[in-house]
Amino acid sequence: MKFLGSLVSIITLLVVVFGAPAYDAAHGNWPGRRMSGSGTFEEFRSGVMAQRLEKRLVAGSSIDELVRPRYNEASYLLTGQTNPGVVVGKDNWLFPSDRLGEPGPNKREEFATSVKAMGELTRFLEDHGCLVVYQLVPRKRTLYPEMLPDGLVDPYVPLFDDVRDAMLAEGLRVPDLRSVLKPEGEPLYFTNDTHWKPEGCRAAATLIADYVRELLPNGEVPGKPMNVVLREYPPEEFIGYQQRLLGFERGSWLFNQFTNQIRQHGAVLEKDRDKLCRGSKRPQPIVLVGTSMSRGPYYGASQYVGLLGVQIEDRAAAGYGAGYRLAELMAEILTKRRPMPEVLIWEFPEDFPIREGRYFNEPLLSTIAVLGGAPYRADPLDASRELENVTVYSEKDGVLDAECEGPRTEIIYTLSEPIAGDAGAVLRFDFNVPKRGKPLGLLHIEWGEVIDEKPIARRSVLIRRSDSTHPVMEPLVLPAGAPINYIRIRPYNSKARFELGNLEIWTPRRR
Repeated sequence: MKFLGSLVSIITLLVVVFGAPAYDAAHGNWPGRRMSGSGTFEEFRSGVMAQRLEKRLVAGSSIDELVRPRYNEASYLLTGQTNPGVVVGKDNWLFPSDRLGEPGPNKREEFATSVKAMGELTRFLEDHGCLVVYQLVPRKRTLYPEMLPDGLVDPYVPLFDDVRDAMLAEGLRVPDLRSVLKPEGEPLYFTNDTHWKPEGCRAAATLIADYVRELLPNGEVPGKPMNVVLREYPPEEFIGYQQRLLGFERGSWLFNQFTNQIRQHGAVLEKDRDKLCRGSKRPQPIVLVGTSMSRGPYYGASQYVGLLGVQIEDRAAAGYGAGYRLAELMAEILTKRRPMPEVLIWEFPEDFPIREGRYFNEPLLSTIAVLGGAPYRADPLDASRELENVTVYSEKDGVLDAECEGPRTEIIYTLSEPIAGDAGAVLRFDFNVPKRGKPLGLLHIEWGEVIDEKPIARRSVLIRRSDSTHPVMEPLVLPAGAPINYIRIRPYNSKARFELGNLEIWTPRRR
């Protein structure tokens, strides 16, 4: 069967590469009519031709569904090449091809800014009674560099030591997780994905939980006691993200060479062992802020519930945006919508503070900019609104779901009452560009006394496509305390879809 599958894939490849021009000539409307053309062996070997096929075949057509997996399989069998987004290592280990080489000089500068910002926020939290511990997660390729293929064009540059050393120098608490994440025997990371296995998440959480307990007075853990036990579930098939990127036919013998097994772990109630305790969305004394490394099927909050024996507030979210998730927590703290946590565990992978650059540190810097006026009173923005070059799809619960009609898209708010430019007021809102939508890039925010006349103030915010929101906090300041009568928001893209909502004006509470 393996031989037959290989033969079919190779024949399909040859038919597509050599038969497409003739088929094009006879069938002008065939979905692959623009696929044929000149191409070099190097383009074929490197996967460029596969990318061309990917773009030019009509998505969803029957020939697309037939040809694409077979082409990818044959390309791999004949040349060892796959989707350029995947690196096939030794023993079928898969790695993402991006984020391997040395980050550029700008990234290093942005990282220095990020470390200082983390230090300032940590000191603010600890000055107000919150213990902060960082859960810096080493990447699979940092722990298992021997599984990378030989002869990489861009050799992998591990960042764990650089990041951790800089954070330690800033006075941050960063336990070294490498000591527990590469035991003898079965690896604690998936070979077909970037994430760790649930066993890896538990090993890291065990080290952090013990570390936190040692720092607490008398080792007493704050929070609502939970009568739970840690449970290991039966193994299931796990198809990783890099495995899916290979583009092979799902279920084929070649695809299955890369499939892993997963055993989910987590805390379950003593009285109901089928119910997984995934943490709470309500404020708790111990908060976990994290990334997809702490989401399902790894369930970081659930691991901590079992290890610490108390309820854990789960604020982890998948996708890039570790800084945004912390900014959301800080916004609630600064407006007294929740009490100050007693323990904050902040999880993110080793490369986020460097490779995310401004996406990581901008929300931290925005938070730091408003610390001086805390605590704040938060009120809904009281203003009339005017939309220019905007297509509105819906508006529900104060969230506008819309799309830019052109490069001059504007949302203008005329305030019911002016705000003094020296009153310490803050504009706060949520903005999101869906992950599957068109990229936005920059969001311009402007405020002033009279539109397009001085005095005026502007700032630009980086916006990344994400399934999570971008919290924006902007101090509203004008020279000489001039009155602010309008706020203008400009999404900088011609056709990006976006969500805008929860607009508030914060004003310092009287102390």
